[in-house]
Amino acid sequence: MTPVIWPALVLLAEAVNHTYNSFRTGPLIPVDLGLSGMRTRLKSPDLYTIGWITALPIELAAATALLDEHHVAPEGFEQRPSDTNSYTWGRICEHNVVIASLPAGVYGITSAATTALNLIHSFPHIWIGLLVGIRGGIARPDLDYDIRLGDVVVSQPDVIRGICDYADSHKNDRWQRYAAAIAAAFAVELVEYVPVGQLEATQKVVEVIQSLNMEVCNLRTSIANIGRHISLDGLPNAKGASFDSHAEEHSPTCLPGTRMELLKDINRWVNDQNSKTIFWLNGMAGTGKSTIARTIAQMRHKRGDLGASFFFKRGETDRGSLAKFVPTVARRLAWNMPEVAPFIKNAADADSAIADKAVREQFEKLVQEPLLKATATLLSRPSVVIVVNALDECERDADIKCVLELFSTLRFACFLYVRVLVTSRPELPSIIKHDIAVFLRHEFNSIRENFNNLKEDWRLPVNWPTEADLIKLTMAAVPLFIYAATICRFVNDSCLGNPDKLLQSVLHHTSNNYASKLDITYSPVLKQQVVNRLGRERRNIIESFCLIVSTIITLVYTDLQ
Repeated sequence: MTPVIWPALVLLAEAVNHTYNSFRTGPLIPVDLGLSGMRTRLKSPDLYTIGWITALPIELAAATALLDEHHVAPEGFEQRPSDTNSYTWGRICEHNVVIASLPAGVYGITSAATTALNLIHSFPHIWIGLLVGIRGGIARPDLDYDIRLGDVVVSQPDVIRGICDYADSHKNDRWQRYAAAIAAAFAVELVEYVPVGQLEATQKVVEVIQSLNMEVCNLRTSIANIGRHISLDGLPNAKGASFDSHAEEHSPTCLPGTRMELLKDINRWVNDQNSKTIFWLNGMAGTGKSTIARTIAQMRHKRGDLGASFFFKRGETDRGSLAKFVPTVARRLAWNMPEVAPFIKNAADADSAIADKAVREQFEKLVQEPLLKATATLLSRPSVVIVVNALDECERDADIKCVLELFSTLRFACFLYVRVLVTSRPELPSIIKHDIAVFLRHEFNSIRENFNNLKEDWRLPVNWPTEADLIKLTMAAVPLFIYAATICRFVNDSCLGNPDKLLQSVLHHTSNNYASKLDITYSPVLKQQVVNRLGRERRNIIESFCLIVSTIITLVYTDLQ
């Protein structure tokens, strides 16, 4: 900023003249002009609102000489051991002023800054700070800077200098006393123009410094965020996948007062440290799963623990597969969790081709390991919520299973409480098919071993049932575990006969393409009850069945009415 050049203040010459003569004829000591009378002692250091910094003894003498009233140290003032300043107290007009001077023999910008810092710590209620003294000046006629000895130069922030020489070209110490006095006189004139009410309406110096410190911290954070985002920009991002994306902007959330119990259950699960990692919410199409997922994501975002959200959508390139799933989740984690962001950035920087790797490796490097490393920097163990909506709309069944397996590993691999809300339609065929096949194979192996132990004369072969029969049973059972369990209990009932014959009767019924799932499940069981039963025994079984079933039908009919 261009300094404002003030000519020598003729109107103040009379006030300065006495000080100047004192400087010429006596030692450099503060001169009492007779304005102070008995020295005053204020009740508190907080009553001093203007700080005045002087670097040289001659500047201190000039400042002290122009005080309207001299004070002694205020009550309750204790100078810190690290504070090396010398303080002089007084009043100018209606303002209480504290003058801070550098230790003897110490000069320079760094020392002045230390003096200012000590002044602020000792007098936190300072509203205005002035640096008043002498300096050399260099005239620049080409720039219309006509600087003369005795001029006062005022610059921002609040630096007032009296010109005592022309710097190195014409060194002259004879003008130093006058320059110090004229600078001090100008500072007094400036202070007298500041109303007390206006001063109290401004920020204290310490508040300004705190504000600047906060701005510097925010600036550093912003720079760090920019650096992280530059690195993360190299990761693919699925457009429209986040709950608050433009694509989901007009999608509804739960109406206030609705779904309250379910939302409470989900939030209770999030907050329960002993709960499972995955909350699987399933339901038929149109039952509001996406609305609930969107509501939970919004709620947890407001609470500050939403790590990421991903809304699958069949048919869309970015949202219909796992191609961009892990990088997108990682980007959102980095954005929402600053403590995790550096580790995700490091992983992305370490392998620029990470997005082309297998999904499992992507997840380990971009999600699991950063979450694990971030725990070392955390004082507490917070929860992190990830919302995955419409997982069944992911195009490959194998990918669906992969997502569930990966998130399940976070329970034991991370210090954080990771909670993953997954929504889908009731059946994920690939997963249920696999689980039912495993269940059937295990149960039939047990049936074979038990039967062979009881019937040594007629044993089931080691390969019973055949792989083809197991596949046929599995396909018939999907998605009902109850079907698979019922068939196993039926085949294992030794009272009904040979397990292989019972199995064949079940397979025979599964070949009926027009039968319902209920009929395929229970027809072979019911028919087997009367096979080889004659006369009275057969009639008793049928009558018992009719009695039970008719009672059920009557109850259902009554409820319907």
